[in-house]
Amino acid sequence: MVNLSLTLNYTIFYPALLMILLTFLVMMYMFRVRVNFMKAGKASLGKFRTRASTSAATTDIASSSDNFMNLFEVPVLFYFLTILIFLTNLSDHLYVGLMSIYVFCRYIHSLVQCTYNNVNHRFYAYASSVMVLLIVFVRLFWQITFK
Repeated sequence: MVNLSLTLNYTIFYPALLMILLTFLVMMYMFRVRVNFMKAGKASLGKFRTRASTSAATTDIASSSDNFMNLFEVPVLFYFLTILIFLTNLSDHLYVGLMSIYVFCRYIHSLVQCTYNNVNHRFYAYASSVMVLLIVFVRLFWQITFK
């Protein structure tokens, strides 16, 4: 017989795995943009020596680089909450759903930033993801504190 609570507890890692996938996808996109930029003769490898010179190269390079850096800012809280939910054995369908919504918002944010980079659209995706993460934090804090 399968322990359903244990199985459900592990499902909290599915959204985290999708976030890791997003990080690799953005990394590969950033690499492709840079290689294409160099192949077109627009810059040499030395142009990517510092963040400032990389950002000055072109908006496509700056957008993909900025998005890659963004994936190591607020998502760190997402990963921490994922591990905390798992370790406290509090994973349930609501947490998995909320964490999945967070990941969906981050995919939208990355898609917008790496393509047409509309600041309003990007902000809505970012703000939505932060709100979802805040809901997860408040719920988890409540459960841990008043359990």
